[in-house]
Amino acid sequence: MANAVESMGITLLSCEGESFAFSAHGIKLSSYVKSFVEENLDERELSVPIVESAILQKIVEFVNHHEHEPMRGIAKPLTGNSMANLVQPYYAEFVDNLSKNELAKMASAANFMGLSPLLHLCAAKIATYIRNKSPEEIRTNLGLSTNFTPEQAAKIAKENEWANDL
Repeated sequence: MANAVESMGITLLSCEGESFAFSAHGIKLSSYVKSFVEENLDERELSVPIVESAILQKIVEFVNHHEHEPMRGIAKPLTGNSMANLVQPYYAEFVDNLSKNELAKMASAANFMGLSPLLHLCAAKIATYIRNKSPEEIRTNLGLSTNFTPEQAAKIAKENEWANDL
């Protein structure tokens, strides 16, 4: 039988100390929150120390929507680079409206909180940035730099030519 917190929800505290109501559905979705609730039956607040308020607010919005319209599974391998072809419109818009920095923070938070649907959504979006792209395009898309000299890069490419056959 579910305890009162599990059935009513819990308050999550962001790393800045801002509080957010997290529903009973959210507790079921998040392995981090669910484990906490099961082990601390009388606690009504849980700190999420690595999640900023802006990201936690979006997570709560995601969970609240997920309760009424669960996200369908994402086909793997991806069949295209458009999120609108991979998930329902709400979820496509949700992830497409995140900046790359927000997306990285969201993926990290979803991983930390054990929110599989959100983590899969973020991973799919990140995959669209790298799918069918050259290493140079990937670095540009994700704002990454390389510390290799051209000679080192050529040597690494030669040593790993086999990867081009994958």
